[in-house]
Amino acid sequence: MKCPSCGAEAKGKFCEYCGSEMPQEKPTVNITNNYYGSTTPYDNTEIESTLGKCPKCGNSKITFKRERVGTATQSRSRKNYIGTGRQGQSVSQSAYRTVGVCQNCGYTWNPNATNKGSGKKTWLWVLGWICIFPVPLTILLLRKKDMKPAVKYGIIAVAWILFLVIGMAGNSETDVPQTDTPPSYNETVHSDQTTDNSSADTNASEDNNKTTNDTTTEAETLDVVLNNYIIDVVSKYNAQATEQLVFVEDFIPSDKESGHYRTEFRLTAYKDAVGKSYLLGDKVVDIIASQTIFGEINCRVYTNDTSLDQVIALLRGFSPVFDAELTAGELQETITEVSTKKTANGYYFGELGITLFGSDEKGYELMLKSD
Repeated sequence: MKCPSCGAEAKGKFCEYCGSEMPQEKPTVNITNNYYGSTTPYDNTEIESTLGKCPKCGNSKITFKRERVGTATQSRSRKNYIGTGRQGQSVSQSAYRTVGVCQNCGYTWNPNATNKGSGKKTWLWVLGWICIFPVPLTILLLRKKDMKPAVKYGIIAVAWILFLVIGMAGNSETDVPQTDTPPSYNETVHSDQTTDNSSADTNASEDNNKTTNDTTTEAETLDVVLNNYIIDVVSKYNAQATEQLVFVEDFIPSDKESGHYRTEFRLTAYKDAVGKSYLLGDKVVDIIASQTIFGEINCRVYTNDTSLDQVIALLRGFSPVFDAELTAGELQETITEVSTKKTANGYYFGELGITLFGSDEKGYELMLKSD
């Protein structure tokens, strides 16, 4: 029979679409503008409590109607015909849905969609199983009515005991006290002797410093790391170069009183940088090394008044050392560019960049960088 509230065909004591109580006798159905069902508000208290209230304003004076949402077409070739029609043609049947209408604010909604779902938040259950698994387990077991109480409460107790044991075991691992063992007398005396012996070597040459740095432990300072890097780079350069780089002195790039100071050394990136100065023939070559916040080492090579041949020699020797993935073709293309134009302003090849300016008469200033 048809529901007097929404006009839907339903069976049983209550309407399957809007939840209204079904009458014992078939009510009269009014058809107006393709809407099926009564359009009069229900004032009966029992029906109002069954139908609920407006989801927007909470008013209990609401009505339900059937609204056509489309037309379903079925072929005559099916075994069960719908309606009547000519043979070989399709027969259409309209599709309807139940719509609730508030008489107070005019809000419309789908009561079937509104009543679906329990509104549970799945993420709370997931969070509970991950962080405090006994809580959701306890809730689920307490809801089970067909389980014996002894078994139910036994499982709950075991879960909570296991959770507490895991928590206490984790705390005991993080609370292990650590004691510092004082050095023995022999160790103290040996340390003092080592300090006295090392004071006699303060004027050693750079070659002696390199030997000492090669044996430095993992506790070496940043200065030692950067100095070792420059020494290693120069060693690889000299291994293939005709004209060798000869060490002159160490300097601090950020020191404005140094004769090696340049404008860019005022930046924070060069605060802890180290520098070494060399001679290429009679020309000065400065090499700067610094460390980035990611732990990578950047290096720059500066020259003053060098010849174009010396510039090309520096590019050919240092570029493969700074960028191990640089191809021979990329390097040759760069050397051809420099030899032809004799100038470069922010020229990049591989992971490197160069700046070159000057002339054959006055000499060239080169900056090769790996940062």
